[in-house]
Amino acid sequence: MARTILDIRRCNTVAGVYKLARAIAVDYAKSSATYARSSLTEKYNVTESTYYTLLAMAITHHLVSIETAEKILDKIKVNQKAHGNNGHKSQLKYDLLIEKRKHLSAFTKQDIAHIARYFANHPEQTKAEIARVFSFHKTTPLDYVLYLACVELIISDKVFEDVRKRSITTASDRTKTEKFFAELEARRTLEKQNRKKIKSHSAF
Repeated sequence: MARTILDIRRCNTVAGVYKLARAIAVDYAKSSATYARSSLTEKYNVTESTYYTLLAMAITHHLVSIETAEKILDKIKVNQKAHGNNGHKSQLKYDLLIEKRKHLSAFTKQDIAHIARYFANHPEQTKAEIARVFSFHKTTPLDYVLYLACVELIISDKVFEDVRKRSITTASDRTKTEKFFAELEARRTLEKQNRKKIKSHSAF
C-alpha cells in the first residue's frame, strides 16, 4: 500500500522526511518526461497527495536549489494546464511557495528560535504587528516560521509551551488551536523518539 505523509513521518526523523522530499524533487526535475508523477509515486511508494506535499516541502524548506524549484513549478503548471487546472492546484499555490522560500532564505535556526521566543513573550502585540517587526508583509510567513520552530525542535519544550499558551489565549477558535498544538506536540514527541533511535543505532 502506498505511503501517506503520516506514514512517512511516523517512521522517520524530520531529516529523513527531508531526504525523501529532496530525492523525489530532484528526480522529478531531472526527468525528461513531462508527466513523471505516476512513475515517481510508484518508485517511492507514496500516494499522489503525499507526492505533491513532499514536492512543496522540497521547495519551501530549501532542500533543492532555486533553479530546481523553478523547474519543478514550471513542469507542474504545464501538467495542470493540460488537465484543465484540476488536481492538486490548491496544494501548490505557486506564488505562496516561492514567497515562503524567499522569506525563509535569510533565517538561520537561531533566527527562527528568536522569532518564536519574541512571539511568545509579546502577547500584547497582534500577530500582524509581530509580522511587521520581522518585515513580513503578512502573517503567513510568520506562521510558517513558528511551525518550523516547533516541529523541527528548534525551540525548547518551555518555549513551545509559551508559544502554545499565547496562541490559544489569543485565538478566535480556541478548540481548533488547542487541537493544532496537540498535533504539534505529538510531532515533537515522535521526532524526539526517532532521533533517539538513530542515535542509539549509530552507537553500534
